[in-house]
Amino acid sequence: MHTKLVASLMLTVVLATGCGKDSDGPGAGSSASPDPDGVVSSTPGAGGDPNPSPSYTQPQPGQEDVRAIGWDSYNADQKGRLYVSYYSGVEPCYVLDRIDVVERETKVTVTLWEGRAPGSEDVACIEIAELKTTVIQLEEPLGDRKLLDGAAKHQK
Repeated sequence: MHTKLVASLMLTVVLATGCGKDSDGPGAGSSASPDPDGVVSSTPGAGGDPNPSPSYTQPQPGQEDVRAIGWDSYNADQKGRLYVSYYSGVEPCYVLDRIDVVERETKVTVTLWEGRAPGSEDVACIEIAELKTTVIQLEEPLGDRKLLDGAAKHQK
């Protein structure tokens, strides 16, 4: 009984606070309201910091439902380190499992593999993109070699 009362009060507060108009927000001075069935989307980083600071991540082998994911950018140094950045979700739903690197004379192919942490199938993760960076040590500096994203050949 007490649980039902608390749930009812919480629902009432949520509904009451969601019904008012913000005088500075959308619809101010207008009777038009947004389409409730419309799609809301944004680009990662849009409206926020144009140069977000990435979180550094390392592969954690043993993830479940592993799949290849694309990366967005990279930086290479003269010591053969490659800093690969990509957008991903939050852990434990999105965890870097491994990195495949194939070095050739004229090109280097990097494939990132991501999955979810074992036992996390019932975990609710927020749908937000995070900028992540991982560091790869190449056998020799990238130099003039072309860098390729290997995820493209694995995606259907």
